[in-house]
Amino acid sequence: MQIYQPLCGYAYNSDTLFLYHFALPLIKERSRALEIGSGSGILGLLCARDRGLELVMVEREREMAIYSEQNARINAIEAKVMERDFLSLQIGELAPFDLALSNPPFYHRNVLKSQNPSILAARYEENLPLKECLLQLKRFLKPRGSFIFCFDAKQSDRVFFELKEKGFNPETVRFVHPRITKEATLIMVQARLSSKSPLKVLPPLVVYEGEDYSSEAKSIFKAARTHSIKCQL
Repeated sequence: MQIYQPLCGYAYNSDTLFLYHFALPLIKERSRALEIGSGSGILGLLCARDRGLELVMVEREREMAIYSEQNARINAIEAKVMERDFLSLQIGELAPFDLALSNPPFYHRNVLKSQNPSILAARYEENLPLKECLLQLKRFLKPRGSFIFCFDAKQSDRVFFELKEKGFNPETVRFVHPRITKEATLIMVQARLSSKSPLKVLPPLVVYEGEDYSSEAKSIFKAARTHSIKCQL
């Protein structure tokens, strides 16, 4: 899959590919899916490619919305792209979804911020606070709809609290560790509305073995089959 990205703006990284790999077994064929904050569109497009999704991508930054639309067209994947702030959507604008996907901004407001507008929008949680995102998402999911996303592993306690408080039950989680001896840096979560299923904690994903990528990380990159192309609109 060819993915066009801005020369100087936000670019996807391995976190998105790991989230795609985590999400795929949890997605039914032909599901109706919403991607929140699509950026270049890579997460939703990969899942749509492999699961035949009816995909809607919402992206508030005009430049990135154009990339999402262009990447869908180039890769011959049908997708609707909305240049909107997800939090501004009103009930009735979109039909209910089976699931939502997101690699949301989760950097804390006190972290030193980039001056690049697209990086600023993609990285810092103040642009899409988790609490507000969950409240809004409940309006657009079907009664037992799922939310599949990733977040800063150090904020896992808050993630679980916010999910439970907003009526989402975490069903599946997996932690990502840069090395087997290092703390987790990322948590990947599948949560469902109106669910009472017990939590399943999958074995950790370890990114590096020695100086090279781990065999699992390599297999994920191979399955994604992405080719990034930097360009200017």
